[in-house]
Amino acid sequence: MNLKGLNVRQEGMKRNKRPSLQEESIDIEVKLASYRNEKSERETRACEAIKVNSKYFFSYTKALSRVKVAIGPLIDIAKNVISCPVKMADMLSEQYKSVYSVPKKDMVSPDTIFNGQIPGPVLEDINFTSEDIVKAIDEISPTSAAGPDGFPAILLKSCKTPLSIALEIIWRNSLDSGTIPQLFKTAHVIPIHKGGGK
Repeated sequence: MNLKGLNVRQEGMKRNKRPSLQEESIDIEVKLASYRNEKSERETRACEAIKVNSKYFFSYTKALSRVKVAIGPLIDIAKNVISCPVKMADMLSEQYKSVYSVPKKDMVSPDTIFNGQIPGPVLEDINFTSEDIVKAIDEISPTSAAGPDGFPAILLKSCKTPLSIALEIIWRNSLDSGTIPQLFKTAHVIPIHKGGGK
């Protein structure tokens, strides 16, 4: 192929790409306009709500001003800088342990309770329905952070009805069997700095 044929071919390829690039550009502009409109509508709603629902306004403004700060590095007792995540987690764990009180020695053991040796009312069962679970999901803020499972609150709220049936079955089996799946025992613990030296 000669140089002239190569140039003609390259020009043809450029012309073929132009329509797709123009379509992508238009699509991006539409998305940006939609985002701007949505943001403007939220701002307008927040401003209108300040007289009748100030909580909505302040939660909206707080969400915009929230800055997430990473944890660490930390300084240990010997004034060493600790940046290893495992060591920082151990340090925070020790700090939490140091501020919690130790249970009293004369507490009743769970075995005594389950053998029916304690007089008084006994909670034998907890009754709930999938509708109760839907109501509980409704109370979750849509901006809540995801837990260890990685599911954001907005997903739970969007799929609350079908999820409530599955959750009811899981929780009912957990209560009836007296066991809690290990996955339910995990959580994200985020220490919040209250002032003073970190």
